[in-house]
Amino acid sequence: MLSYPSIYPIPYPGDDLGHAPGALTPSDVSSSISPPTGQVGSTKYSTLVPGDRLASALTQEEDSRLMAEEDRRRRNTAASARFRMKKKQREQTLERTVRETTEKNASLEARIAQLEMENRWLKNLLTEKHEAAEARMPPPSDSSSSKRGNGNGQKHLQPKKKGVGTE
Repeated sequence: MLSYPSIYPIPYPGDDLGHAPGALTPSDVSSSISPPTGQVGSTKYSTLVPGDRLASALTQEEDSRLMAEEDRRRRNTAASARFRMKKKQREQTLERTVRETTEKNASLEARIAQLEMENRWLKNLLTEKHEAAEARMPPPSDSSSSKRGNGNGQKHLQPKKKGVGTE
């Protein structure tokens, strides 16, 4: 909706003729009412508001609209910049998380390999110790077999016992 400026003079100090600045004189009003030659009957020039003031009001409204549009663009640009910055920060955070998780995974994989090697070493150590202990032990004396003379010199072998978690 257009708002037209007031046509009433504003009390300002007068000029040489005693007119206040911006005040309408009778000649101003008549020139704004009377159409240019060839335009008789046209409603375009039959307004009480002077043409300059109407143009000024339209210009002010257009300026206001343009300023609002420019302000909207500026806010939109700032919001876009903030969004891009937050997006970049999220991406950097995700990349850092991936990198840290990858490093932790590699560390855990190395620890697993170390523990598996230690486990195999301990199993072999137990197996060797068990075999050495069996080799040092005298064969169990079987009084019935030695009395009968069935001893063919073979040692009675027991099957290997597997320890906890051995293969």
